Amino acid sequence: MTEASTKGLSTLTIRFGNIGWDSVTASGNSLDFQAMILNGCLRIGKVLDLLTWNFECTPVDFASKALISLGSHEETLKKGHVLNCVQDGFTPFKDIFQYLNSVANRQLPSAKFESWCSALEDAAMGANDDTVTTLFSFISGLEDCQTYLTKVPTLDCSVFDAELVKIGSPLKRNGLVSKSYYETYFKSIMPEDDAMKANEAIQFDPTGTDAQKGPLAGQVAVVTGASSGIGRAIVAALVKAGAHVAMGARRVDELEKTRNIVREACVGTTSKAVIVKTDVTKLSDVQTLVEKAEQNLGPVDILVNVAGVMYFTLMQNTNFSQWERTGKSALVLFYHMNSIVLYVVSVILLLHLILVCLYLITFTSRIH
Repeated sequence: MTEASTKGLSTLTIRFGNIGWDSVTASGNSLDFQAMILNGCLRIGKVLDLLTWNFECTPVDFASKALISLGSHEETLKKGHVLNCVQDGFTPFKDIFQYLNSVANRQLPSAKFESWCSALEDAAMGANDDTVTTLFSFISGLEDCQTYLTKVPTLDCSVFDAELVKIGSPLKRNGLVSKSYYETYFKSIMPEDDAMKANEAIQFDPTGTDAQKGPLAGQVAVVTGASSGIGRAIVAALVKAGAHVAMGARRVDELEKTRNIVREACVGTTSKAVIVKTDVTKLSDVQTLVEKAEQNLGPVDILVNVAGVMYFTLMQNTNFSQWERTGKSALVLFYHMNSIVLYVVSVILLLHLILVCLYLITFTSRIH
């Protein structure tokens, strides 16, 4: 192009950064790497935690209009300009994923780069979803994907902006890429499967408007054995302290009762509840409980293990099988809950672990 300009030909070169999707229709290049990563986050249910990653993109509709406007201006073509056009200020990844969570109506858990890539690889193996398999192929083909994502070049676009002003164009880079721009795209790619359905969290008091307050305001707790006794009382105490609570137990009807009791005790609260049928002796149930807590309420801050088996009889009447089941349930509960939660929230700096050992109490004790 430069050589053609020196020979007297009219030329115009515009070096765009990353071309994004249309700001109205969200249509764009299906193989755009950044857009594929966002889509991949939705597909695997985890957002990428990469602190120095900033998004840069120019809406394709703006890019095409700017190219046509400048390319149609005779005086601009005679100058043989080489212009730069990138986003007016990059967007931090954390802001992007806040927009994504808002559209998804849930809090997707975050994962560090290596962990996120492992989850992507697991999803890509044998998957029928081209979005996931193609993205994994792209990432695998890069020698250093983290560096590629975090080393976004900064280009001087002042001449580009000045030329648009000179030709009287109303086009401006300023404010092109905003929250609404990303939300439009997320709405267009939102999966319809069960994993991304409406948020399952509901307020303990549906009519509550009081701002969360207390020593645990805004924190997320997971409570097993929340269907009665100590577990139910702990849920009430957590809500009074301002926490959101994911409640797990085998009896869903009793979990609903817990929510109703807490609603009456905490009128006006905006703390949210998630109810999940959970048998703590089944690892899959425990995983589901924690995943639903993360997806609907946010990263887990507090874990309260109360669930277990208790036979209401005298110790002299207890047989070995009952002892065995009681002890086994206590050990399995401790292992399942702590191992899963510690894995899922490994990036959380503060995690409160509370284990209520009901099994040291004699079998004649009763829980109210």
